[in-house]
Amino acid sequence: MRATKSKLLAFVLSAAMVLALPGTVFAADVSVPETSACILTEGCTLTEGHEGECILVPQKEDDIPEVCTQTEGCVLQAGHEGECRTEDAADVGEAFQACTLTDGCVLEADHDGACVTEKPSDEETEAMCTLTEGCTLKADHAGACITEAENSDGVSPAADTENAARLPVVYYGGTKGNDDNTGADEKNAVRTLEKALELVTEGGTVMVCAPIYTNDDVVIENVTLKRAGGFAGKLLYVNTGSLTLKDVTIDGSKDTISATDYSALINFTQKNTTLNINEGTRLINNGAMAVYVNDGQTVNMTGGVISGNESQTDGGGIFVQGGTVNLNGGEITANQSERCGGGICVLGTGSIYLNGTSVSGNSAVCGGGIYLEGRGGSATLVMQGGEITGNSLTANTDGTDYWVADGAGICGFGGNAVIDIQGGTIANNNVSVEGVGDGAGSAVSLNNGDGLSFPVLKLSGSPMISGDVFLWDEDSTGPVIEAAADLACAAPIEINANYRTTGTVAVRFPEGTDAVGKESLFTTEDEMTMLLGDEHELAWGETIRVVFNSPDNRDTYKKIYIRPDSAIDPSQAPTVEGGEVTPPAGYILSGWREYGEQDFWDFETKISDRKTLLAVWGLDTPSITVDQDKESAHVGEQITLTASAEHQVKDAVFSYQWYKDGNKLNGETNSVLTVTESGSYTVKVSASDGKLTSAEVESEAVNCTITDHSYSSAWTTDGTNHWHECTVCGAKKDSAAHSGGKATCESQALCEVCGAAYGALNPDNHTGKTEVRGDKAATCTAEGYTGDTYCAGCGEKLAVGIVLPKIDHTFGEWTVTKEPTETATGEKERICSGCGAIDKAEIPVLGHTHSYGKDWESDADNHWHECDCGEKADVAAHIYGDWTITKAATATEAGSREKYCTVCDYKVTESIPAAGTITTPTATPSPTAVPENGGSKGPQTGDTNQLLLWAGLFTVTGAGLLSVLFYKLKGKNSK
Repeated sequence: MRATKSKLLAFVLSAAMVLALPGTVFAADVSVPETSACILTEGCTLTEGHEGECILVPQKEDDIPEVCTQTEGCVLQAGHEGECRTEDAADVGEAFQACTLTDGCVLEADHDGACVTEKPSDEETEAMCTLTEGCTLKADHAGACITEAENSDGVSPAADTENAARLPVVYYGGTKGNDDNTGADEKNAVRTLEKALELVTEGGTVMVCAPIYTNDDVVIENVTLKRAGGFAGKLLYVNTGSLTLKDVTIDGSKDTISATDYSALINFTQKNTTLNINEGTRLINNGAMAVYVNDGQTVNMTGGVISGNESQTDGGGIFVQGGTVNLNGGEITANQSERCGGGICVLGTGSIYLNGTSVSGNSAVCGGGIYLEGRGGSATLVMQGGEITGNSLTANTDGTDYWVADGAGICGFGGNAVIDIQGGTIANNNVSVEGVGDGAGSAVSLNNGDGLSFPVLKLSGSPMISGDVFLWDEDSTGPVIEAAADLACAAPIEINANYRTTGTVAVRFPEGTDAVGKESLFTTEDEMTMLLGDEHELAWGETIRVVFNSPDNRDTYKKIYIRPDSAIDPSQAPTVEGGEVTPPAGYILSGWREYGEQDFWDFETKISDRKTLLAVWGLDTPSITVDQDKESAHVGEQITLTASAEHQVKDAVFSYQWYKDGNKLNGETNSVLTVTESGSYTVKVSASDGKLTSAEVESEAVNCTITDHSYSSAWTTDGTNHWHECTVCGAKKDSAAHSGGKATCESQALCEVCGAAYGALNPDNHTGKTEVRGDKAATCTAEGYTGDTYCAGCGEKLAVGIVLPKIDHTFGEWTVTKEPTETATGEKERICSGCGAIDKAEIPVLGHTHSYGKDWESDADNHWHECDCGEKADVAAHIYGDWTITKAATATEAGSREKYCTVCDYKVTESIPAAGTITTPTATPSPTAVPENGGSKGPQTGDTNQLLLWAGLFTVTGAGLLSVLFYKLKGKNSK
């Protein structure tokens, strides 16, 4: 029974589901996680519809409320005490959120954004407030609740906190500082550079209030170190190891802090230490030198700039008292020293290797660019590249007088200074001080100091040295330049000296070098002296003076000084083109002659004593033009050329000589030439003043063209002869009498050469061309005629024509004029196209054609189609379909039925007897009857007996089903 009930319940539920299925909506399985915890700080309210999205984290019993750290300098306003607690809260095991307030930051009453929560560590209790959708901060608590997600700039809150913790300016105090301080000001300065770099933002500034010491290998980048707090001593020491600077600025603050003497920006304390100055580094604005280098210490400069430093002693940029300086890049510029070495000063021992750095725009009393003075050893400069340019000297004074010293580019002082120049550029250095005077050695100065020992200058390679090298020599001795045999200067080097005593050696090449061939490498400011080669040395010697004067020896045009026992270079002689010599009008400088001589001076002559050469005037050539009356002429005509000569000397006489195609025309010496031949014509003209005759000058070429006859290709004729005629002048060529050809009855003979007609007609020679006259075509009404034949040339009758018979009519197509019928004939006719005659004919009567109708005709037995004439076609017996009951018979009343011919729809009806007896059918002839039901041959549907039968069957079946159901229910209830 229980199972039956279950089945019935399942059936009902299933039916309900099926019935309800079209409207069923299936809901997704939505899991509801636990609400994520966050802390709602004061001022955070949830907007309507978002209540409960931000809840407190369930706390353990021993949990302590969230706190933050109040760092030094954080001042809480009245009414907010306790909102930011100190770090000692951590002692009781609290998990706190650190709040970092930078120097000078004071929390306002509304706390707008002043405290940014750091992201807690994994070990700390999570107490971060998350701004979910719908969480809105009140206006007076902006910034109190931050999201866990990244900020708009892509930086996480933890990164924001770290950046906010770093300061743009941090104070370093050395031993007076404390790394527990904030570094926010001088009072709170930190102790170590490491701490300062940790606290300062990238690109920020560390204010240096005490010396900095670096140990081991240290790299500093992207920061500025700047003097502060009145600190005037040495700023930074490389104590051990190396210090590398990249994108670092070290600023000496010279405008506000006067550094003490030798208080460099960077110093060293021990040997074997290194300073690396890389790209982007700036050592600037110190009141002393920028870098101080001593024994065993190395500076490597590959980039950056040392600029704007002012030393009250020596070395505005770098001061060297030992060690090594490698300069491979960057700039040392705009530094100043009140004594020596505006850019670099080596005072003592030490080596500088210059191969890429620019030392420019520096100034000092001595050695504007670089100064070297060896003390206790050699002070060495090796220059392989780079440049020393635009440096200058400043005035020196003893308190009373002012003067300018030496070495604007480089100054070497004393016997231990070695300057080795192998390449690079030294140029545009200035030894002049306005209002004071000029110093010596704009490029290099070699100063003896004690008059006994001299600096050494070595030259090799291909350096560019512009400006003078000054040798501070004595009466019989002095500095000697050591030049390599392969020295190939970009330009001659100017050498100057104090005494320039003849025979004193100034330049020495290696033994075996021919020094005479090296003289052109050097020049001197004083033209009366030069460096003369003798074996492998160049020594001072006197030059030979040559004076160029006017022809009367009254005016001097130029003085030159040449090497003894050498010829005068003609390119050194003064010229008219150079504006040094001005001859009288109409005259030229034709050469020079030695005073007292008449012959021209031979510039290949070597001299060993002074010479005076006088200018020799010559008559200038005339100007000449040639005019032609026409450019071309025909054979038999002529062209006239006229030469016009002019000269600045009045009454000058001219001589002419004409040339054709470069060949002299003998006898043609007048100013006018008659031309009868084609060619290129010039004239040479000379002038004479009665004493002097000028050189010949040739005119520009004039082209003349004499054209030949131009005979036409066509023949010109008359009645007897023919010829070719010139189209220009009408001259005849190839003239001859007509010949050949044959005359006819109508035309003259044609010349076989020129094609012209000539002579009389020939009446017996007909041309063969004929014409017919009087011809007439035959028609259908008249005869024709072929016509007579005549000669077309002379008109003579050559043949008689014949008569042509008449031709047949030419009829067109038949045209029906009367149509025939079945009972009468018709008519037709045609017309001759030639004469219009008419031909007529009869059309026979037409035969009968049956026309059967489309409808069927019928009787009781047959059906057929019938013609209007009564003729029948398609006669056939009826073919009937099945009977159709039109009225059902009953027990008391007879019925009826009918059937139709399937071809013509002929209908037959009969009655059905009441007792079911079928009577003999009674035909009802209907030859023209139209079928009922629109001609449909389907059975009639008026019989309802079958419907009643079905209704009864359903009734009985339904009753049976109800009885069974009733029986089952009764049985269940009885149990």
